[in-house]
Amino acid sequence: MSGSTDDFLERWRVQDPALRLAEIFDRSGRLGPALGLYFELAETLYRLSGRRVSEGKLAWWLDEAQAMLAGQPRHPLTLAMAIDDRDSAAALVRASWRLFDAATPADRRALKDQRRPLLDALAGLLGEPGASFSEVYTMSPALTGLDDAFRIASIGIGAPDLCSPLTLADWARLGLSRQALVDVPARRPEVRRSIARLWFGESSPRSVSTPGLNVYVGLWQRALQRSGEAPRSGLGLAWRAWRLARKA
Repeated sequence: MSGSTDDFLERWRVQDPALRLAEIFDRSGRLGPALGLYFELAETLYRLSGRRVSEGKLAWWLDEAQAMLAGQPRHPLTLAMAIDDRDSAAALVRASWRLFDAATPADRRALKDQRRPLLDALAGLLGEPGASFSEVYTMSPALTGLDDAFRIASIGIGAPDLCSPLTLADWARLGLSRQALVDVPARRPEVRRSIARLWFGESSPRSVSTPGLNVYVGLWQRALQRSGEAPRSGLGLAWRAWRLARKA
């Protein structure tokens, strides 16, 4: 990984100690750039200061998608990606743009259909080159968990006019507005725990070929179910990461 790419990813590692641990268990070296690109796009959808800011940033990424396809990537994350990954990276950007303009999904079924292009592109970025359909299919629960975890962790962070991280059914169940969660940070952990328990249930991520992804999603699921906050660094987190990697 190039120095500039590593420096860029350090921002996410500092914010999220689960990523630093997950990269240790990544066999391919593709996890960091792929998740970094996903984080950049998902942050734009759910965590920025307003819709105009989000639209401008996504427009830049659409230009970068065209540059990737022309063989001239500019961003440290896309520069780190192999030539074979550029189609999937561009598809991830385009899927994010479509989510930006999409209506809030009515329920979990609608959410599943709406984000499938995004998860398919992520599977292409994280799967080994030449992976069979069955190998990519085994990644699906972990990829769904990845997007779920980011959405739940984003509740109450971004401006109310950004894309909604939840479905209409979830907002109705909560009985709260997005503005209320922005204005009252103390409510966020409680809301995140509630949604995490509903969305995750007793399931755990399964990813045969990508233990790093399995570790990342598993740490986040457990943290959100327990405290509604990000995983905390320390020996306990390292121990849980090791156990999740063994299962993968």
